This record gives sequence, structure tokens and C-alpha cells, in this order.
Amino acid sequence: MFLLTAALVAPLSPVAPSAPASAVTADACGARVYRATGGYWTCTFVDNFGGSSLDRTKWIGLDQYGGGDLCVLNNPRTVQVAYGSLRLSVVRAQGTSTPCPLRADGTRGKYAGATVSSYGRWSQQYGRLEARIRVRGTSLPGLHEAFWLWPDVRYGADAPWPASGEMDIMETYSVLPNLSVPFLHYSADSLGPVDGFNTSWSLPGPAGALAHLHPGVDRLADRDRRRRPDLPGEHRRGAEPSASG
Repeated sequence: MFLLTAALVAPLSPVAPSAPASAVTADACGARVYRATGGYWTCTFVDNFGGSSLDRTKWIGLDQYGGGDLCVLNNPRTVQVAYGSLRLSVVRAQGTSTPCPLRADGTRGKYAGATVSSYGRWSQQYGRLEARIRVRGTSLPGLHEAFWLWPDVRYGADAPWPASGEMDIMETYSVLPNLSVPFLHYSADSLGPVDGFNTSWSLPGPAGALAHLHPGVDRLADRDRRRRPDLPGEHRRGAEPSASG
């Protein structure tokens, strides 16, 4: 299960130096965050999940054949919005009224997970991402949650991967319940995962705990509560965020 909450809701404490109190204001994302280089971040995307269904102007739910025992389904059993949270769940699909789709080889997944993405709705090249996420507190095998950025195909190719790029802000695995694993995919994937270079195996992320994510990456874009530098011409091509559970 993957819980993406209103990080999106409560303002997160800025990591940059404090701005003069008289200049601090608020925008749709909450209290504006002061940038270390001066000025403020400007809110460009926010979703507090305050309704009862996914906002289709911001997100799409995916349906995917998957492989092995798993598929991805976009239905109320796997994607739920309530009480200011987006809940992505893994459910049994075999023998239910919402089975996994039939694959070309005649097989179907037995379990269905969920993925939502801002594909075709929103992207940004530079910015700061803030989110609050909770994953299932279990050490049983089988669960894999992720929150990542993917190239916007409207501005460039998303293939061949990984040279096209992918920024995994957070990946969690139930068999590694105390880790939150980031991964930067690009041509360096030919070296494999290198701790401290394109990934890290030392970031604490206790399963079941509410994690505040605000990496402040001034490179590829972000989402859920997204900000850009308060400068003209910065909102251009970029990456689209996705979350899965």
C-alpha cells in the first residue's frame, strides 16, 4: 500500500536560510519557501487530495498488463482518494470481478497494484518537490513502492531507457523495511547501482512512518506540491512525476 498524503497540505519547514519576516507570504502550496540564492520558490502544482476521487486534470491512473503475478489496475479497489490522502493499494485480482487484463500469452496477474502519473497533464524542468508519504509497515516480502520522475515525451524521447533518464526520489521494499532508496537512472546504469554515486543504501526510511520528502533538487522537475524558481521563463519542458504501490 502506498499513501501519498497532503504534503500537499501542511507546509514543510524550509531547509534554506530564513527570509526577512516581513517578506514571507503564502501561496497555494502554503508558506513560501525562501531560496538559498535569494527570492522565493513559486507554487506551480499542488494537490491536497481534498475530494473523493482522483483529479483527472492533474493525474491519470494506469492500466498495465504487468508481468508474473502482478498487473496494474486503475479502479476504486486500487486507487482511492479520501480524507486528504491518495491511497494506492495492492489487492487480489484473481477470482474477482476486476481481474488483471489477459496478456498475449494467455496469462493474467493474480494481484493488482496501482500507479498514478501526471503524464500529459503537467511537467516541469527545474524545481523543488515536497511530499508526505507513508508506506505499509511490514517486513513481509512482495511490496515495492516508488515515487519518481519520468521524461515528458512531449519535449523529448523516453527511450531508449535508461539513457533517457529517470529520477527515483524514493523506492521502498517491504523486505528492506528501514530503507528509502533513491536512484538516478541515466547512462551510468551501465555501471550498475553504485552506492553514493547513482543510488544510496544508507537513507533511513522506517516502514509505517510518515516521511517528509523535500529533496530541493534544482534540476529535473517535480510534483504534488511543486515549486519553481521565482524567475520568468523557468516553467518549460521537463519531467512528469509518478507514484506506485
